[in-house]
Amino acid sequence: MKKIMIAMVMCICALGVSGCERQDSFDSIQSEPGATEGASTEEVSPKGPSLESGNKENSLETAENGADTQNLTYEEMMDQFYEKFYAGLSQEEIEERITEGISYYQASKYYGEVTNYWENIRGVTDISNVIEPLYFTDMKYYREEDFQNDPKIIIHLAKNEIYARHGYIFKDEDLYSYFMGCAWYRPAVAGEEFDDAVFNDYERKNLELLAAMDREPEQ
Repeated sequence: MKKIMIAMVMCICALGVSGCERQDSFDSIQSEPGATEGASTEEVSPKGPSLESGNKENSLETAENGADTQNLTYEEMMDQFYEKFYAGLSQEEIEERITEGISYYQASKYYGEVTNYWENIRGVTDISNVIEPLYFTDMKYYREEDFQNDPKIIIHLAKNEIYARHGYIFKDEDLYSYFMGCAWYRPAVAGEEFDDAVFNDYERKNLELLAAMDREPEQ
């Protein structure tokens, strides 16, 4: 699956997808009546995140009954992500998702800084930023030092990525547009219907850490 996606990235780059025009309106954005963005940002109360994009030596500790662990490499985590979010999709369907999402992505206020982050901090110059996650927060316990090279906006997005992975529909237009630009994101659950019981322990612990970091003032 990942090899197919890499080939697809090269193809789409050749077609100049990054030059798509900005979307003119947000009429399709679904808002949660009675819900606030705090549900997924400042006011989360999780029970508990960095992996450098090119570091294949990073490992994952998977807790079982509080004791047993297994190690997953970066590539294994990436393979699991691809299997979870792209399994059963044809190459054409994934290409369509990427192409349709570009206008949303570029409409988000995060577009410039996120693009700069992927290119200059992670050294990624293709469109991995729209087909891969910022972090494997559902498969790995992170520490604060893992995010030491990340700007505040990436901390904010990594926190919300935990919700996005479960189809949370963001009321904030910029968050909605950013995640709609991610080929793996499928909006499915309005804020007032979202149940954080879907989070596993990795997500709870990482959300707790990221939420605390997101509240910290700029240095």
